[in-house]
Amino acid sequence: MSRKWLRVAKEIGSETNKMRPKRIILIRHAESQANEDESILSHVPDPKVGITGRGTRQAHDLGEALKDIVQDEKVFFHCSPYMRAKRTLEEIVSRFPKGQYLAREEPRIREQDFGNLQCHDPHLTGNKLAAKMSEIKKEREHFGRFFYRFPNGESGADVYDRVSTFLETLHRDFDKPGFGPWLYNNVGLVSHGIFMRLFLMRWYRWSVEEFEALENFKNAEYVIMERQDNGPHRDQYEVLNKESKLRPWKGINMPSWSEQQPYVTLRQSPTYAPWD
Repeated sequence: MSRKWLRVAKEIGSETNKMRPKRIILIRHAESQANEDESILSHVPDPKVGITGRGTRQAHDLGEALKDIVQDEKVFFHCSPYMRAKRTLEEIVSRFPKGQYLAREEPRIREQDFGNLQCHDPHLTGNKLAAKMSEIKKEREHFGRFFYRFPNGESGADVYDRVSTFLETLHRDFDKPGFGPWLYNNVGLVSHGIFMRLFLMRWYRWSVEEFEALENFKNAEYVIMERQDNGPHRDQYEVLNKESKLRPWKGINMPSWSEQQPYVTLRQSPTYAPWD
């Protein structure tokens, strides 16, 4: 390719990057009824589980925090169709004036499917039900969080595939003239812990080992991916506050890849990546 066309391609790429949002904010739903009492999942469909009173307060405070971050900039929210995510978003946007945000329901960022009603067995109640659910989770720990498939449900790998198709949609959205930063400088994804970790894994090309070493996010916790406009990582996204947000499971050492390893590591934490 001639120098002229290399220069043209570079200029086109630079103009395209100007369309990218300033921030991508990953948000986990506030405390749900299932976080308070997991046995509810034996008789209430997971998509219909709401948030607790404490969760409502968490979401309210989260809205205040996000408003302080984005100030007067507009936000485009994508929200999981699960009740706990929608209720969280409702509280968040209550802190924003109308016209500052747009919200869209997005089924692909829903919770991992754990298999319809979990442990739906009339003979399993109370401690027996809790023991059965604990047994399934221990099996998952032994098998691996990424590849383990819940009975009649999904594996982490299945959710990873959903993340990939959703990212393709984001690519197209960001390239639309009507989406540019003059309209929406921020994109918020109100979702679930597993989706957030797999989104980061897909974006930064982490390995399965690195994904499985990462602890889940807390209720109403968020991660900010911010576009770098200057320096060596220009036009790439950095995870802010990664030291406090990206936590390894207790007793698990983070993988220590060499600098030549193509995967982005959490320990070295060059949590920068170009737009996919």
